Amino acid sequence: MITEDDVSVDRVFPMAPGSKTLAFVTVRVGPFLLKGFSVVRVTEDGEGITFVSMPRVEGKDGKYYNTIFIEDEDLLAKLNKKVMKAWYETVKAKNVQS
Repeated sequence: MITEDDVSVDRVFPMAPGSKTLAFVTVRVGPFLLKGFSVVRVTEDGEGITFVSMPRVEGKDGKYYNTIFIEDEDLLAKLNKKVMKAWYETVKAKNVQS
């Protein structure tokens, strides 16, 4: 069984300002590296929403489909929290160095 301690953020790749995709993220789960997570910001009704998007591929119908499914909702929430924290700390560190 995978626990929260088995999950960590390996790398955060910030994107250029102005993009809906704020960063690509690589997550480590035990001995496995999972690439393709992203931190995305969308605006709906004037409100900005930032969230973690799972790795996905575009289908022949033009829609995107997740390639990784985490069925344990508690583990998914903890993964999302770790990714958002790592992204925030990376952006904060880059802004301090600039």
